Amino acid sequence: MARLVHPRTLAAMGEVAVLAPGGPPSEGARRFAWWFAGFWGAQHLVAAAIAGEIGVSVETLHNLVCGGGTPSHRVAEEIALLTSGQVRSADWARVSFHGWMTRPPARDRA
Repeated sequence: MARLVHPRTLAAMGEVAVLAPGGPPSEGARRFAWWFAGFWGAQHLVAAAIAGEIGVSVETLHNLVCGGGTPSHRVAEEIALLTSGQVRSADWARVSFHGWMTRPPARDRA
């Protein structure tokens, strides 16, 4: 049975699609964007908390999603931990064959 997607989550992903119109630069970026989108209006607070936790700027997190590079191994591992494995370290090196609006399947904890 397909999981329903909340309209707020879809709206957030629509904003990501506008900011990065060429599509996800990697599977890691797509999964990270979907993970953030679930925080309905609090994405900036979550980004600030994550940035502080792993020692990067909020702009760095934004760039990772929108195609401004790939995270270091340490940052990728921290993101994997903070997202409970929904975004794995190896995802950043994988090409995404789906667009922004295609929801990634949920994963068991990594």
